[in-house]
Amino acid sequence: MSRNARDGLSSHLVTTNEGDTRAEGDVHRDTKFVVSDGGSKDDFDQRKKTLDAATRRRRLWAEQKAAAKLLGNSNISRVKICNKSINYGANGVDVMHSEKFSRFANLTKCGSVWTCPICSRNISNTRRLEANEALRWAKSQKGTITPMMMTLTARHGRDDCIAELVEKMLAAKRLMFQRDKWRRLKARPIWEEELDGEGMPVLVTRYKRQMISEPATVLIGNEVVPLLNKDGEAQIHKYGVSKRHLSPKRNCVGFGSGIILGFLVAFEVVYTANGWHPHFHVLMFLRCSTEKQAKKHVRLEKEWLKCLKAVGLFGSGKGFDFRAANRAEEYITKFGAADGSNTNELELRIQEAERAGEWGLAEELTKTHAKRSKANKTPWMLLEEYAHDSNKQSGKLFFDFANAFYRKQQLQWSQGLKSYLEISEFSDKEAERFGAERALLEEVAFKIRPEDWYQLLRGTSRQERLEILETSEKSSGNAKAIEAKVCELLGRSPTQKTDQS
Repeated sequence: MSRNARDGLSSHLVTTNEGDTRAEGDVHRDTKFVVSDGGSKDDFDQRKKTLDAATRRRRLWAEQKAAAKLLGNSNISRVKICNKSINYGANGVDVMHSEKFSRFANLTKCGSVWTCPICSRNISNTRRLEANEALRWAKSQKGTITPMMMTLTARHGRDDCIAELVEKMLAAKRLMFQRDKWRRLKARPIWEEELDGEGMPVLVTRYKRQMISEPATVLIGNEVVPLLNKDGEAQIHKYGVSKRHLSPKRNCVGFGSGIILGFLVAFEVVYTANGWHPHFHVLMFLRCSTEKQAKKHVRLEKEWLKCLKAVGLFGSGKGFDFRAANRAEEYITKFGAADGSNTNELELRIQEAERAGEWGLAEELTKTHAKRSKANKTPWMLLEEYAHDSNKQSGKLFFDFANAFYRKQQLQWSQGLKSYLEISEFSDKEAERFGAERALLEEVAFKIRPEDWYQLLRGTSRQERLEILETSEKSSGNAKAIEAKVCELLGRSPTQKTDQS
């Protein structure tokens, strides 16, 4: 996929009934692409020339600063630490250069998929790669596995509290997956314990998933500690870890009876004329060869409506959608996180992507923050309006969203599916780091000493620090040019050396 495609924006239109104070979103029916502000192709070409990668990055960092200011000192304000402190153990900030693009490395990341416009981009890229692995596997099964998309929504109104709405939607989803009809359809995973070369079970810590060998050891911080001392007594309790934190490593080797082999659930929300609209996309892998067979066996609309009623929500036929997941025209392309631009060259980008074959269902699940439409606003569009247009109402809406989605899971895999497909487990912070480094042939163009970096933090703005990356890109990673820019920002001559590697 081209760099422009990854950095582009995409659209997602959720149909609502604007004539009613309560609407029920239908995220697929009658979906169309739109270009707001009456943008023409000439306007698009002009914006494309003026809004370069450096400008998009500047806007993105400005939005991150706005999010940190907006969330303040609340318990959801991890974003305020992002891209500031140097990672523990690192000996400075690396300026990494790859082809025409540069970035800072060894900086602390907040890893927030909901509130940080920079981390969410990298996390979603990693999640997209994981989802694509599952889709490639389904395609390789030669007609025995059919991917289907189920969309679950509910009625919503202008006066609905987003926090209550989110909790009720999550409760309805849990009830859905606990119903007898769903359990009969869902295949149970078959597990086997993993053994080492001597036939002993491989142990993992329950939380860190750190694999340990025999004689059993566990990683505590940066120290590898034996589970038993010389006398055979357990000693890991000294480090705040007990035997109950350890368990044998199990791998999924197959599935039992049931038509639903596994599934992925993506949770997202948009702000519409009728208030907040949270909904689920469920990508299911079914043991059948056609869409017709899948619809014959999986009939869950009435089950979903019963679950909504049980938690105090309501819905109708528009609140449930079930269709094949491999038809490009039914889905909207997403090419990465909101890149900081407020332009809407959606239609042209989508047409270019479809011609190039760069659309993807994985993006539908994972690029929730990149969706854009004329009628509805994603949380990232609200943050853009607050950061660049000083729209206080948009800022308040983003704050409500951040509180409601605090510690919520964006993408959930069914039990055993990742293990069966041999896809590695990543936390959001690990996914952010992997997403930032993926497929990039990078090299260290320059290293900024810790004392110089913290001096830059105290004496320069974010936008000024980004000039270092822009200098690296313009000079193709030339160390002397980067050093000159760092010295200029520090207010000293290049003869007073900074570290270079």
